[in-house]
Amino acid sequence: MMINRRIYYLSPGKFNDALSIMKEIKELTKQHFNKDLKILTAIYGPFNTIVIELEYENAKEQEEFSKQWYPLLFEKALVDKYFDVVQSDTNELWQDNR
Repeated sequence: MMINRRIYYLSPGKFNDALSIMKEIKELTKQHFNKDLKILTAIYGPFNTIVIELEYENAKEQEEFSKQWYPLLFEKALVDKYFDVVQSDTNELWQDNR
């Protein structure tokens, strides 16, 4: 199993706006792909940061998902909202070795 972790470093004062956008993305992901996107926020840890995670059987599934997911985010104008609240981000693909 693969876990795609995206870490978003937010502009100061934009946390609530960013969380709202991530919840919209979570709903779209569920509706269009039947995937459960996890939204993680720190209790202890860096301020102004949101993490999302998606699970895949393998890297090929993640690649195919991304080919459809990104255009959907552009279509719904979520990318423009994203750039208003995010300063930078990282995109990581992890192997679950359970």
